[in-house]
Amino acid sequence: MSTQSRIVMTLAVTAVLMTIVVGVWACHPRPPIWIELPERDNGLSGTVEIKATVTDGLKLSSVEFFVDDESIGTDKSEPFSVQWDTTTVDNGEHKVHAVGTKPDGETVKSKTVTVVVDNEEDETTSESESEA
Repeated sequence: MSTQSRIVMTLAVTAVLMTIVVGVWACHPRPPIWIELPERDNGLSGTVEIKATVTDGLKLSSVEFFVDDESIGTDKSEPFSVQWDTTTVDNGEHKVHAVGTKPDGETVKSKTVTVVVDNEEDETTSESESEA
């Protein structure tokens, strides 16, 4: 194979790879709004802050936060966040998402994030329940 053929083949392969990368990126662009939660190895407990980060340039008048499709609060100013008392739900997996409202009333929804709540049981409560 000549040098010129190798160069042409290398350029062709590079073009195909770039097309694939751009195609994959276009199919999976960053959502306009996404959830940020504290990272904890053993699950969430107590009161935690849930944040919604917005794509640069997107203007929102408010963001409403949901756990298991129930509203837990709305924030009307950036940075958008709410405090979530995880003791109000059972231990285990829960679905969290946010809905942002633009000034014109149009809404954008974040992807749903699955979190694990792991609050320690109050020892006095569990002892009194087992004695009853």
